[in-house]
Amino acid sequence: MRRFFLSIFRFYIEASIHVSLAVYALLKVFLLKNALESDFYLSGTIFFGAITGYNFVKYAPVAKLHHRSLTRFFKGIQFFSLFSFIGLVYCAFKLPMYTLLVLAFGGFFVFLYAIPVVLKQNLRSFSGVKIYVVALSWVLTVVVVPAIHYSLPIDLVFFTHAIQVFVFVVALIIPFDIRDLNYDDKKLQTLPQVIGIANAKLVGAILMILFFVAELMISKKPDAIVATGLMSILTIFFIYKTSVTNSKFYCSFYVESVPLVFWLLLLVV
Repeated sequence: MRRFFLSIFRFYIEASIHVSLAVYALLKVFLLKNALESDFYLSGTIFFGAITGYNFVKYAPVAKLHHRSLTRFFKGIQFFSLFSFIGLVYCAFKLPMYTLLVLAFGGFFVFLYAIPVVLKQNLRSFSGVKIYVVALSWVLTVVVVPAIHYSLPIDLVFFTHAIQVFVFVVALIIPFDIRDLNYDDKKLQTLPQVIGIANAKLVGAILMILFFVAELMISKKPDAIVATGLMSILTIFFIYKTSVTNSKFYCSFYVESVPLVFWLLLLVV
């Protein structure tokens, strides 16, 4: 029985369900902060799109090289990704064209991130670029797309939300870069590789302080400020506790749970 539940949990992580829920949670945070009603088809498109995109980035090279020798586990992820893609297509075609155009740009961005097109390299292969490419893709997904969909003004509040999500995602990626320090190619020039683990953690803490200060600038709701403060402290704690010897799921479960905690805090505080 324990092995069964561990297999389910591993599938939940490896099939990108957890990280996609994190993306979905940040979308919900954006909607709550702007007092917007949730759109089922937009939410479905972003959730299924995140699963499809993340699994494409992670497993497309594996499927290409080892398609005949894939284990049953990874074949299961392939089928799950296919069903997620079908869900993505169904929900996307319920959205207006202007929303689809922004989403299509995001899809092209994911394609370039995974496939070596630019100078025979993918975007994540360029030195020092990976962390910012990922952060920008999250900004596009959970800020730009809903802003366009709901016809929000492109003003100071919009740009502040975009900057918040950008620095938040960069801070959350730092634990992953620390975890992978012994395995990443030196050419990637991740923050821990360039400035060391301690300084990378300090950068993460500073980014979360800036995130909270930005919330103080734009928020008129005390509960949102409290929720943001608690989430910022939690993020700094996870960054501080990160090491190259953390358990396998420390980053992929606990760290990636922070957006979900943020969403829940906004709902209950």
